[in-house]
Amino acid sequence: MTTGTHPREYGSFLHWSSFDPPTVPVSHPWGDDCVLFGSGVDALRGLLEHGRSTRGWQRLWAPSYFCQEVMRSLLTAGLQVVLYDYGPEDTCPLGARIRAEPGDVVLRMNFFGLHDRISTDGIDRNCVEILDDHTHDPWSDWAYTSDADWCVVSPRKTLPLPGGGVLWSPRRHPLPQPSPVTDAQRAVCFEKFTAMVLKGLYLQGYPLDREIHGQLNDTAEDRMSSGEVSGLPEWIRGLLKCFPVEDWRERRRNNCRSVSNVLKGLPWLKVLEADGDGGTCQYSGVVLFDSEERRDLVRQKLRDRRIFLPVLWELGNAAIPGIPEEHRRFSKTLLCIPCDARYDQATIENVSGLIRDIGDVSSRESCTRTTSQ
Repeated sequence: MTTGTHPREYGSFLHWSSFDPPTVPVSHPWGDDCVLFGSGVDALRGLLEHGRSTRGWQRLWAPSYFCQEVMRSLLTAGLQVVLYDYGPEDTCPLGARIRAEPGDVVLRMNFFGLHDRISTDGIDRNCVEILDDHTHDPWSDWAYTSDADWCVVSPRKTLPLPGGGVLWSPRRHPLPQPSPVTDAQRAVCFEKFTAMVLKGLYLQGYPLDREIHGQLNDTAEDRMSSGEVSGLPEWIRGLLKCFPVEDWRERRRNNCRSVSNVLKGLPWLKVLEADGDGGTCQYSGVVLFDSEERRDLVRQKLRDRRIFLPVLWELGNAAIPGIPEEHRRFSKTLLCIPCDARYDQATIENVSGLIRDIGDVSSRESCTRTTSQ
């Protein structure tokens, strides 16, 4: 992918552009012994259905801080779903938060690629199975050496892919049979890829209406994991082998450090940083504002400049009751700064500098109002 960013836009979904393929074969934590699905959600649903029918699973424990669209899809897999109190800043052993019993499977999330490991101490691994989601850092040391029974990844969240989900078992449990590729999944992947190509042309300066690729992408995302579980179209399997994963991952790591260098130490902002050394790589720059109002103000002023920063995740429309208020506050003050291979260090520093400058202005104005009252 090209470095830097066209001034027409920053952020939003990954687009398609030219890049140099790797010079040596790329390794993945899942190796060859895996099952590929049409999406990460399909990989999760396919595993849960497999576990219910072949492994006696009855209940899924899911972290209370989690994507609600995905959660709604998991509710269709036929298991009871219960929440356990766990979020991006938690590092305690899972057994401190869960009373798991035989027939349970526990979903463990590496939030934003921040952690190098989360212990399962306190959980009886002889009767309870662990499912890791490594989507936010698919090539971490943790993913390569996971002690989980199962692992899933949605590589399209970190690579410019129009679909894809991967399931493997570090403990070599029998994998589910691959699902056939549905006609609906083929269609939605083509629609998503069309949006990615059109966005790439738009960013190069072609006279295209931004709304076209945006609408195509939104429509494809809405339909990506609906309907029956699907396999992955063959042409996307081929693309998965083409990306210089390690080079891009190193660029993302360096870009996240640039975010910290610019924004760390501000009195109204907290910067989250990854644990460990080179074995971790953040999904994006992750910052927490001191208030929802300041976060929304900064986000809107950035949008006015065509800088689009996501919130992972919005928790307002909960799929299951019981999300702790602490996690709702976290979501309402969070912004994620894309740091992937689309962008060079200068671009990341520029965007981070805008966050600092806009936030500083709002902080001074707030102090002035308080003094005048």
